[in-house]
Amino acid sequence: MVVNNPNNWHWVDKNCIDWAKQYFNEQLIGVKAEGSNNTYVQVESVSSLEGDVEVCQRKGKVISLFDLRIILNIAGVSVADPEKTFKGSVTVPELAYDTEEDEIQFDVSIYNEDADSEKMRLLAKKELLPKLRAKLSRFGPDLISTHSKDIQLESDKVNSVYTKENQSQASKPSKPVEKPKTAPVPVASSAPQSSSGVPRYNTSTLHLEPTFNTTAEQLYITLLDRERIGAWTRSAPQLEAFPPKEGSEFKLFGGSITGKFTRLVPNEHITQLWRLEEWKSGHYAQLDIQLKQGAGETTMVVKWTGIPVGEEDRVRGNFEEYYVRSIKIVFGFGAPITCQAAVAWEAGKPLSIEEITVDPPKAHEVRFKVHNTGVCHTDAYTLSGVDPEGAFPVILGHEGSGIVESVGEGVENVKVGDHVVALYTAECKKCKFCKSGKTNLCGSVRETQGKGVMPDGTSRFHCKGQDLLHFMGCSTFSQYTVVADVSIVAVNPTAEFEKTCLLGCGITTGYGAATITANVQEGDNVAVFGAGCVGLSVVQGAKERKANKIIVIDINDKKTEWADKFGATDFINPTKLPEGTTIVQKLIEMTDGGCDYTFDCTGNVNVMRDALEACHKGWGTSVIIGVAAAGKEISTRPFQLVTGRVWKGAAFGGVKGRSQLPGIVDDYLSGKLKVADFITHRHKLDKINTAFDDMHKGDCIRAVIEL
Repeated sequence: MVVNNPNNWHWVDKNCIDWAKQYFNEQLIGVKAEGSNNTYVQVESVSSLEGDVEVCQRKGKVISLFDLRIILNIAGVSVADPEKTFKGSVTVPELAYDTEEDEIQFDVSIYNEDADSEKMRLLAKKELLPKLRAKLSRFGPDLISTHSKDIQLESDKVNSVYTKENQSQASKPSKPVEKPKTAPVPVASSAPQSSSGVPRYNTSTLHLEPTFNTTAEQLYITLLDRERIGAWTRSAPQLEAFPPKEGSEFKLFGGSITGKFTRLVPNEHITQLWRLEEWKSGHYAQLDIQLKQGAGETTMVVKWTGIPVGEEDRVRGNFEEYYVRSIKIVFGFGAPITCQAAVAWEAGKPLSIEEITVDPPKAHEVRFKVHNTGVCHTDAYTLSGVDPEGAFPVILGHEGSGIVESVGEGVENVKVGDHVVALYTAECKKCKFCKSGKTNLCGSVRETQGKGVMPDGTSRFHCKGQDLLHFMGCSTFSQYTVVADVSIVAVNPTAEFEKTCLLGCGITTGYGAATITANVQEGDNVAVFGAGCVGLSVVQGAKERKANKIIVIDINDKKTEWADKFGATDFINPTKLPEGTTIVQKLIEMTDGGCDYTFDCTGNVNVMRDALEACHKGWGTSVIIGVAAAGKEISTRPFQLVTGRVWKGAAFGGVKGRSQLPGIVDDYLSGKLKVADFITHRHKLDKINTAFDDMHKGDCIRAVIEL
């Protein structure tokens, strides 16, 4: 026997997360499911592995403790087009030490948008998932088999006479104990009766020391405040007194846990009687919690006495899952996350894929897993070094979508698990700008956002011993990012991440400029300068508003097809106009005196002037969307403005992110707004520099990065 070796009664915790990563790479990559006619889908890579994996020894017993979230990248080929590769993912939301094989859940996503994508999804569900389930169910046994050998000693190495005698005695059947005839409650042989009539257990102790990235004061409040308890228990607590006081009783988790506070020392000490509902009536353990403030973190020293023998693992597991882990996730008191990011170390140089550390969110901050991000000309503008606000090293990216991993104290607008879009234009709903109702600009985080830091003036990103700057309050070129709670919005979870990420900037900017900033009306004549993502989105907005003429101006004739697809009525290449004819003259001629609305999406100040002067006298409005290079100025003859033309600008299309972006996502889901057609290139994070190259070739509307 191994259990009775006295050398095995010490506690051992062995971290096996690195082994787990290698294990899943070896076991899952290449798992393949085949359909008819050479159709197949297979696992290409393990995209993400989050959680904890430990093999532990507790008083001679080896146990495994693990709780993982796994994302697999899959690819497949369909019968309809053997040369076309389908891409997607399989997410395992939870693989835990107590998960049975038939309890393993999967979420399958296919990124392609066509008739065959559903067939590939069904093939994955029918043929691939059973194979994955069988593989995953072996993880626990293989974990124990591999890692238990070096933390226990075999029975033949026992030298203790006392232990050998116990082994001998343990092999003999025990003599049954008769129940007292007058016992009011049936009592098992291991639970003698107390003098008060309350059944007793043979009991043991339990000791834990989890750490939290917060102060002792905040942790103390979190353990006792009614609203906070409700947040981390996911149910309304029943407190006899609030605030709690010594001698007052409580019920948590719908009555599954009950007890009484016996000692309360603010910010330092909480002692309580504590019991699980299934324990014998009247039996309580004592739970003693000391809070020890350290540098940047607080250690919760937890000691139980009076736990029934055999219940130690259950109490430990429940406390770690439903107290410790839940508090960390809900309030962002958890540990930093290590992940990959594309780092811009200096201007004019390619991005470098690095392993970085992402701190947990502080108060009014949100940390989320970035699933997809777009690559925008604004990112390239800053990377080039001409951006006057550009600073390095920095994590660029501002078109990102994903899932909330944790939130800081005071966050109310999103919760863990929400599907979200990052907002480079915040909306606090409280500042002078937001309350005016006249603009979508918000002043709440503008000052610190422009400096590349969070609202408290510090960074959440670290790499190679130094801090990395944030970008536009988003920094979506990282697998995990932290944003202010005013800079994120929850959206419909049925929308795909690679689509919603683009609604974080380019598409929404153009669409909103037409429908909100300009408020184009039916019958208006519209001209759009620049047929990139933003310009084509203006076209969509003008078409949705039933504009009369929608004229696209671009020097690349290859973009004619794009303009037609999104609703343009005309396309003009100004370099091919007859000699002596300007683009302004041409537009005035085509629209009987000038356009009702023009939109500059180029950032070229000369084009901005042409756009204004092509407007109709008396009422024409030109909207500037493109960002000009540093130091550039616009000019025109004052007469152009005196005679009724209007020059105005638009940031994020005038869209208020938290209030209006969810509706734009719904427009996409209903088919009112095209999104998929904007995606011309897709890349993994390690190929992000290729996406920047694509952007400048003229055949790219938007490149989307999968993280």
